[in-house]
Amino acid sequence: MKKTQLLNFLIIIIIGSACLRLHAQESAISWDYPIKPGSKEWNKREDRQNFMAGLRIMNIPPDTLELINTEHLSRVCLNYPFWPLVFSRNSLQQGYNLIKNNFNGFRELENRSNAAQYILQEYKKMDPDDFKPGSSLAQKGEYMARFTFIELLLAQHKIIDNVNEDVRKQIIEESLKKFREKLKIRSYGIEGLVTTTFLMARFANNLNGSQNLFKEIPENEDFLNNCKEINVKPMIDIANKTENFIRNKGYFVY
Repeated sequence: MKKTQLLNFLIIIIIGSACLRLHAQESAISWDYPIKPGSKEWNKREDRQNFMAGLRIMNIPPDTLELINTEHLSRVCLNYPFWPLVFSRNSLQQGYNLIKNNFNGFRELENRSNAAQYILQEYKKMDPDDFKPGSSLAQKGEYMARFTFIELLLAQHKIIDNVNEDVRKQIIEESLKKFREKLKIRSYGIEGLVTTTFLMARFANNLNGSQNLFKEIPENEDFLNNCKEINVKPMIDIANKTENFIRNKGYFVY
């Protein structure tokens, strides 16, 4: 009996030690893209004429992918070299699906229960009016496009399903705040408001009691599913309905 108890105790110790080692590995491991588009190595590739082959090079080795912690993985995904491909399809959601299907980092990130909190940290740092002095139109355009990418990533259903109530509230409030700020900045136009509205609408639509919140908004279903561009007025209506709904739930609004 004593031997059995001792054996069980040793098994627990061994498993515990293994878990600690795995946690230490996960915390310490880092990864970066093996070659970057535009580099000498990239241009010397034998398959450089094959665009899809270039996308596959970006994938993270499976053994490494399992060990990367979520904070680092979110940074890797936010630095994905081909993120502008989100603009290459008929809708932004289709564009995101393209890069997700070709990069395993996005698929893994969506499955992480704490993905939203790390993407949100980066999103909060972004100020819609934070253009560098003397920025060219191209530089402003790239900054606004980064907004589109990070909002689109944060608005994915799997990420939404994994968030807790506190993070959900923060994301809705942050997207509302940024929407109001973008409305005042002419440079953003309709295009700059689309993913901000998409983000708040998808999160708000996931709240209890909100299932019919946007039913009167023209083309709301297509917008929520595909993030297709809509007019300014429906987007303002979505923002107003979202703000009124969360105020009634007792949320603090910026």
